[in-house]
Amino acid sequence: MCSLPKVLGQHPDNGQDITLNSGRFGPYLKCENKSARLENIEDLFSIGINRAITLIAEAKPGRISSSLIKDLGEHPEDKKSVRIMKGQYGPYIKYKSLNATIPEEKDPNELTMEEALILIEKRKEYDKTKKKGRKK
Repeated sequence: MCSLPKVLGQHPDNGQDITLNSGRFGPYLKCENKSARLENIEDLFSIGINRAITLIAEAKPGRISSSLIKDLGEHPEDKKSVRIMKGQYGPYIKYKSLNATIPEEKDPNELTMEEALILIEKRKEYDKTKKKGRKK
């Protein structure tokens, strides 16, 4: 138990390390963004690389994080970055801590900085009216 986490070997498909560890919910295998739970605590001591590869292949990928589609550059006022991100619910514009939804009819790859600034302003206005409505 003291030797955990332990690298069992490399996955033949992607070359990433397969790691064996014990966590809050019991023993598990981890490789890249996939985790596979081990049913038996005895498997910690007896599992081989072939069984680990099989379990990882059957596992579902972990939480999907948003990824960058396009970097539009710096905001003209404060030089903070404006980026187009791919999220769980579709593409959006990320500026500071503000997330502005891109309409479905717009292609995120074709979006310009001017169009992004308009969507950011619309989102700011929406947030202001939402906060005013809550106070009444």
